[in-house]
Amino acid sequence: IALYPPHQIHEPETNEVRILHIPYSPRKETEGALHRAMDFLRISSHLQYKLRILSPSELPTRELLKEALGECDLFIEEPLGVSYGPLAVYAMAQGKTVLCSNAQAGWDKWPALKLCPALHTDTDNLYDRLTSIAKEPKCLRDLGSRSRQ
Repeated sequence: IALYPPHQIHEPETNEVRILHIPYSPRKETEGALHRAMDFLRISSHLQYKLRILSPSELPTRELLKEALGECDLFIEEPLGVSYGPLAVYAMAQGKTVLCSNAQAGWDKWPALKLCPALHTDTDNLYDRLTSIAKEPKCLRDLGSRSRQ
């Protein structure tokens, strides 16, 4: 955790919400759901959103990954699967709010997942998660600080 110090948190309720998505492998279903959700949010929310999608090959070093994570307010990992991966852990270590797969299906096998502050998100509820954040953007700070703990 010491390798990923928290970055200064800005006020998402008065600035744009910076979203970062780094897919482990590009999936049309995920990116389609993400772009649809962003389109609806840009129309329906008073907040400004900036979506950045990077491939892992664009971040060949730990320093570039830390920089990219440091510049976002919300990190969306792959929302398909049972558990979260190392990129979500790095984002949480930097105090970022993380949306990723943290499905109850994995809780029996790995009970510690119940305590993980990453919000379970899949392509079906991605828009709802982002809408909830749009309604209460200061939750990014609250969830981010829980991620760091």
